[in-house]
Amino acid sequence: MFSYIKIEDFCNLTNFEMEFENKKDTISNINLNVLIGKNGTGKSCLLDALFEIGTNNLKSKESEEDATSFKYQIKIKTENGTKTLCAKPNIKNTEMVDEPKKFLWDKIFRLYTGSTKRYSSDFSQNIMDFNEKNIKYILPAIFFTSYGTNLTKYTEDSNIKDILKLTSGCNINDDCESTINPVVVWLEINIDEGYTLDDVIKILNIKQPDYKSIEKNSIKCFWKIDKDITTNVQNKPLNILYTMLEAPHIVDAGFLYEKSEKPGLYYTEQSLSDGELGVFSRLALLIILGIENKNVETPEKYLILLDEPETHFNENWKIHFINLIDKIFSNAKVQHDIFIATHSAMLVTDLKKEELHRLYKTQHGGVKATTIPFCTFGGNVIDIGRTLFEMDSDIGERAKDEIKEALNNDNVEKLNKLLHQVGAGEWRWKIRSKINQLEKADMCCNFKIKDQELENEK
Repeated sequence: MFSYIKIEDFCNLTNFEMEFENKKDTISNINLNVLIGKNGTGKSCLLDALFEIGTNNLKSKESEEDATSFKYQIKIKTENGTKTLCAKPNIKNTEMVDEPKKFLWDKIFRLYTGSTKRYSSDFSQNIMDFNEKNIKYILPAIFFTSYGTNLTKYTEDSNIKDILKLTSGCNINDDCESTINPVVVWLEINIDEGYTLDDVIKILNIKQPDYKSIEKNSIKCFWKIDKDITTNVQNKPLNILYTMLEAPHIVDAGFLYEKSEKPGLYYTEQSLSDGELGVFSRLALLIILGIENKNVETPEKYLILLDEPETHFNENWKIHFINLIDKIFSNAKVQHDIFIATHSAMLVTDLKKEELHRLYKTQHGGVKATTIPFCTFGGNVIDIGRTLFEMDSDIGERAKDEIKEALNNDNVEKLNKLLHQVGAGEWRWKIRSKINQLEKADMCCNFKIKDQELENEK
């Protein structure tokens, strides 16, 4: 478990330091660290820095010189205190590494959903870098293995069932009568450069497609996933995924979907929203990582970096996201390191305070990290939004301005009209109170006028 990270001169991380609280009381099988902060405070930069550190501290690169482009230091807790596990030489105020550099992880995975290009040139079976374009290969990789090719087995997996329920607009804890199911997986293969369908079948260890269509420069192949597709029961999803991403002759992949209430009627991916496809692919990536270490003698340790994975998710999906991660890795034989950058207050309500790190800019243009001094786990999303995300209000600026103007003008008719438009909450209560106050004042005024009239009549 990390206790301290220092990074020098990477993007806006200048003499950046981050300390980690002890997580011994956190019931989780993952080392989860979630980064929050305003835009431009270095959350994505920190993930990029960890990605570069990780790629140079792999088991497969143990004998190589550290090629990290910046200086850094990582400490861990031991029974006798802390010690430096690895460091780029010559970092200021850094003690020498106690032992020869040891690898930290077996594999590195990064997912980013933003438009900024963060591709790594160092791509291999141990280093995988995903964005919205290439992550679409995740789910097909599951189906081209013995794990996912049988539809019954696929839908019986509780984690995948949860994804199907969310994508179909159902609550995870409810029975879902209507679901969106991937029922046909397809590959598009480049035939311009002499590649044949048999070449791809041999590389992926899969069976002949059920049907195919030949385009001008490619051939599109379709496999129904209600039966076994693979020829090799030992196929691993990550191996298939790497092959699909690297093979120049596999130019595209995807699914035809079926709605459970309309069997036999297929839908293309274009009929699904960005959010629906995002739920499928992003959570499927985590499921693959959970599968890989399930039945192995020597489990591998992963560094998983997720940059705003909740993008395009509605609030209900965000409610379940952290819990799904916990479930996916609940039976993991090794504790993976997971770092998530997010702008979602809803995600924060599912985090213990020792899992949360806030980044902010200093007056000199640098970035600092701080832990959260209060508990957020199970906290109110509005309070968290105001406190940690510095929201000016619990409602939008347009609504706030119109309500404030009405409250200051003492116009009962306008306030009553506004009352029919404003939803439940503090501001509706303020409008009601103001109306009651004005009506009471008006009533008192009427009583005084009537009393005065009676006096005059006497």
